[in-house]
Formats: sequence, structure tokens, C-alpha cells
Amino acid sequence: MAKNLLIIGYGGDVIDFFTKQIETFMSSARIFQLIIGQPMPEIPDGENILLTESFEGYMKMHAQLSNIELSDILFAGITVGAGGLEKAMDIPKGSDVLVYQSDWEIATRLCKTLIRIGAREIKLTPIGSLDGIDLRGKCIATTHDHMDEVGHFKDVYDLGYSVIDLETLLDIGSAFDVPGLLEKMDIMGAPSYLVPMHEGLFKNLESHNRYISSADLLIKMIAGSVISVDNDGSITAINGECEKQFGIEARYVVGKDADELFPFVYFSEALKNHRRVEEYVCNYNNEDLIVSVEPKTNAGKYYGAVAVIKKFREEEKRHHKLRADVQDRGYVAKYTFDDIIGSSEVMRETKNIAKRMAKSDSSVLITGENGTGKEMFAQAIHNASSRQPRQFVAVNCGAIPGDLLESELFGYEEGAFTGASKGGKTGIFEMASTGTLFLDEISEMDMSLQKKLLRVLQEKEVVRVGGNYVIPVNCRIIASSNRDLGRMVADGEFREDLYYRIRVLPLKLPPLREHKSDIPELIDHFAAQFGGKLESTTSARNMLMAHQWWGNIRELRNCIEFLISLDRENVDSRDVEELLKTYPNRKDAYKLYDHQPGLHEETAPGNAGAVMSGDEMLVLGILADGFEQGRRLGRRSISALAKDRGVFLGEQQVRTILQNLARDGYVVIGKGKAGTVITASGMDAARV
Repeated sequence: MAKNLLIIGYGGDVIDFFTKQIETFMSSARIFQLIIGQPMPEIPDGENILLTESFEGYMKMHAQLSNIELSDILFAGITVGAGGLEKAMDIPKGSDVLVYQSDWEIATRLCKTLIRIGAREIKLTPIGSLDGIDLRGKCIATTHDHMDEVGHFKDVYDLGYSVIDLETLLDIGSAFDVPGLLEKMDIMGAPSYLVPMHEGLFKNLESHNRYISSADLLIKMIAGSVISVDNDGSITAINGECEKQFGIEARYVVGKDADELFPFVYFSEALKNHRRVEEYVCNYNNEDLIVSVEPKTNAGKYYGAVAVIKKFREEEKRHHKLRADVQDRGYVAKYTFDDIIGSSEVMRETKNIAKRMAKSDSSVLITGENGTGKEMFAQAIHNASSRQPRQFVAVNCGAIPGDLLESELFGYEEGAFTGASKGGKTGIFEMASTGTLFLDEISEMDMSLQKKLLRVLQEKEVVRVGGNYVIPVNCRIIASSNRDLGRMVADGEFREDLYYRIRVLPLKLPPLREHKSDIPELIDHFAAQFGGKLESTTSARNMLMAHQWWGNIRELRNCIEFLISLDRENVDSRDVEELLKTYPNRKDAYKLYDHQPGLHEETAPGNAGAVMSGDEMLVLGILADGFEQGRRLGRRSISALAKDRGVFLGEQQVRTILQNLARDGYVVIGKGKAGTVITASGMDAARV
């Protein structure tokens, strides 16, 4: 049934102004004017709502209204506009002011309004008639519609038209069942004349409008279909994506039972338990969907739930694109097999084996001494594989402390531990999914973490630290080690099941001393990298060829960088000899890679049966030098000295090496800051 708004007032100007205000927000309202003292206009059938200026005016028209059925009677709250406020402020302080309106009630309310908006230092007296009023020494303040009656007097202040206040406008909107009236009103714009009277209310309404606008924008921005329900499970809103995905229109489904329309969404579980329903996969109309449901809460109260529905395949594509974007942050393999220098027979054979491994998707274990190019081979294998368009993520297991490595690999949820980043963190396995994950120095991973890594490799899923749901991952694993993992398995330092899981395709990189014929080619390559060409005497070249290069290709590269920096026309043997003195050139016992008896085995002197790696020999040499200088060295000092010799060892790696040396009787590890002391057997082994 249509609704009629009947406005009772003393003058047509006031009613006209009220009508314009109301039509600003409700243009479709049918408005009729009832001027007090004049005949009742003809009003069509409908539900009648009465708006009156005052109780006195209502009573004067009461007899005429008796034949009309009224569903609501509203008494208008009156205020003044911004212009009226300025005029009121112009009244001199201490003035005696008569506030004139059509009746005393309206005049009284106008006085209250003037005091409320700041006219507090003048005396206000409400009057509803000018008859018998002594105007001597007094001012008159009135609204524009009464200026004709008082304009001839002295000291008259025109406060502009009386206007309906905001509370009355909202009451009218409620009576007319105008949906979303607050959202439609430009609270801080069009009705600027209302601000003085209702500043606090305006601020709250503006905040409400910003919230509604933000919520609406968020629903539109969420990737997927969004369905909102109330506590009874009735649909309150859906977004455009939901309309497209399920072929429905919001106007036809709002108010309907969500369980009937979307039976695959667990709304009842979220509403009953007041808990989030974590993402799950379901099939609806032969399409795989990812669904989650979140309760809606505010100030500790529950107001329904919101479901987000995504298409599984589109979500996979989106994740793939995000992973591809990760490459822009450096998760990309730079090297190919063409970048690996070396034409010797052993290098050609090694590259051919690696190229064949690239065609498979099985795990690769690359072993070799420090500086042989393990990560370069790992990147080349990735770039020659079917995963080449995807990301290549590398992590050095020896450079990150064990307690942090787990959160780096698997990620963590917000609040999982003290210092955890807000919002949690994506783990390296997730970042590498669909691509390749390179686990460098995997031998340095502690046993507890090895067990968790094995499960990820077997199940192809991770659980973040502090999380309670699994995340599927699919990445190829390439691991590397400069230690004998076979020996570590035998000594109980590395899990046997993990060893065989990562060693499906073993690749052993030869040390530089086993393919010295590649040294001239490597020298020219590194010299070009550093912007020059290394001109040297025959004796200088012979010295470079004769050196054993225990630091392998990395050591050679550092050496060439230094010689190029000398900026000599011709490098001679003295330059090379002085440089090589700073590099270790002693027999290295690092021979075992896969714990195969008889394969390059050699026993270190001073301790029968002990086999040392190149890094262990380097650390032992550093300790021997320190002993001769009267210094006790800690892990940090050893790491810094190793770096000076072209070998990068993290403190965790140094710790493991020292433990191995202590086990074999070469060193004694002191407590606290006491440092590590080399034994007599260690000195003998270091000075071979």
C-alpha cells in the first residue's frame, strides 16, 4: 500500500522548505500540506503518516484529522542552518533577545537549539505572539518565514528558514521503510546546514557509511564467490562473482535459506559452533570447488557467517601466476649448462650425466668439495628441465640456525612463536611449489628437522609451524653436500631413509685438480668477467697449473680477480707465488662421497681410520696457525678466517666440523668463550 506524508504547519513557506528537504532523500514520497486554519486537502487512499511542527498545531487540527487513519505521528525536530548560526553569533553579548515563532512550543525549541549551537552569552525569551510585548531595549530573533511580521522593528535578526533536524529525517525514512537510508544520505555533503546541531551523530553516521562502503568494496575484491547469511542461515547478500558462477540474481535469493540453495557450504557448522570452517574441496555440478566459511562477529556478538567459494582450477592458475611473480624477487635460476666452463673429458661426462638427470623429475643429490660448482649445476639442471618456466628457490641449510630453518622451510602462522610476523609467513616449500627447491649443504640439517623433511618429501604436503591444516606442495628436490653422507649415515648423524630419498640420482662433481686441463679456459673466462685479459709469463702459468686448488674453481676465480686487480701488463711468477702463499696447498683427505669402500679412500695421518673433508682440513689448518700465534679461536673467528681464504663457512657449519674433529681426537672444544685447542695429533695432520 502506498504511503502519504501529511505535513502540518503554520505557513506555506515552512512546509515548502520541509518538503524540499524530505524529497532530497525520498523523491518518491507523496507529500501533502496541511496549513493550520485552512481546509483539509483531498488525500488519496494509502497509509497516512503525520509530521507536525508542534503539539499545539496538532491539537488545532485534531478535529479535521479525526476522519483520517494515521499509522504514525511524528513531531518535527527544528534547527537552524549554517547561515542562521552566523546571524545568531552576530547578536551582541549580553543582549536581551525575544525568540519569536508561530507558537510558544516552537519558539522554546528554537531557544534550546540556539543555546546548544553556541549562543550562550545572551538572554533568550521564547514568545508565540507579539501582542502586548514591550520591545524596548530588546532584540528579536526569528526565522525567515516570520520576517514579514517583525521586519519593521529595530534590531531584528533573520535566522533563515527553520529546517527539520537529522533525527526527524531518519524517523521519516524509517516510517517509509526506506532501505539503506544511511547509505544513500550524503551525511557530510548536502545537509551541511544540519552539522551544528548534530555533529556527533554526523561523525558516527559518516563512520558507518565508510564501513559499509569498505565492506562492499572488500566483497567485490575477494577472489571468488561470496555469500553472506544471518544467524538463521538466510542469505543477506551475494557478490557479482557468485551471480555469474551459479547463474542467479541477488534480488531473487536474498532472504532464502542458504542450506537449500548451497547445500555443499557448511553454513550450519559455522553458525552452530561459532568457528571458522577451514578450506575444503568439494565437487558441485561436476566442478571442483574450494570452500571456506567464516563467522561474522562484532563486539563479541555473532551476526551470521560469510562463505568464499573458489574454482579449484582457477585457484591453481592464480597460485601459479603468483609463484611466477616470485621470480621477480630473485627466485630464478640464472645458469645453464652453457655457462659451465670445461671441455675436459671428465667435465664433458659430468655435464652429460647432469643433462640426462634434467629430463627426470626425481630427486638429485650433488656431492663435491667446496667450490666445485654445486649450485651452478643445480640451476643448470632446473633450466634444462620441464620446470624451467617456474621458480628456482635455494636455501643454505648450514647458514641458518636449526631453530629458524624449520620456520623458513615450512612457514608459520601468525602468533606461532614470539617474534612471528603479523599474518604469518609463507615457507620456502610453498614458494618453490611447481618449481625446484635446492637444499644446499643438507648435511648440516639436524636430525629432528630431517624427519620432518622426509615426511614432506613422502606426502608432498607441509604444515606450517603453529598451523593445523596441510598445504599441498609439488617441487623437485635437488640437494647438495660437501661431506660424505654415507659415512654420516653409518655414524648415525644422518637419517638413512632421507639419504636414499634424496639420492635417487647421485651426481659427483670432480675437484679442479682432477681436470686441470680446464684451467686455461677458466682463467680466460674469469679474466673477461673482471674486465680484462690475464697476460702472464710462462712460469706464472706453470705455477697456476701446478697448484692443487683445494678451494677448487672458487679459489681459482678469487685468484684471477686478485691478479687482474694488480693491473699489470704482464703477471710474473713472483706475483703468483706471493698470492698462492695465502692459499692452502697441502694434501687433502677429502675423497669419500657415497661411502663406497675402495672409492678414493685415504686415511688421514695421526688417527688411523679417520677421513677428513677439505673443510675439516682447512679448519684444522686455521687452528694450527692460531696455535702457533698463541691464539684460541672461536667459531666466529674461524668462519672469518675461512672467508679470507676464499671458503665461506657459516658458524653452524664450523660447529659441526669442530665436533667431527673433536670426535677424531684432533681438537678439544673449550666451554663458553674458551675457544678450541688443537691437539698434537691435529698439528701432525695439519702440517702434512
